[in-house]
Amino acid sequence: MNYLLTTVQIIHKLNDLISIFYIFCFPKKSKYDIYMLGYILLLLVLRHFLKGECLISYIEKIIINKNYKLGDDITYHPYNKKYNIYNNLIYYIKSLCMYFIILRNL
Repeated sequence: MNYLLTTVQIIHKLNDLISIFYIFCFPKKSKYDIYMLGYILLLLVLRHFLKGECLISYIEKIIINKNYKLGDDITYHPYNKKYNIYNNLIYYIKSLCMYFIILRNL
């Protein structure tokens, strides 16, 4: 069980790192920009349909507590607790990176 949780949290960490550092890996307009924006849009749509939950955080919560119901506690993020990362800061940085991607494609 702990192995599965750790694997999901590593995937979560990679997701955050790719989303944040994409703008630095491709500093100029790139053909991958549209894919990255589509990916972020997909995450936002999923979050809407998952009652405000991040899909990966929801999977983590199910691994920790089999009785967890979708939307019960959208402020608790097991990943952030383990890696001591501030959730709002991550979202702010991702939003800023997405803003720059959109800006450079105008």
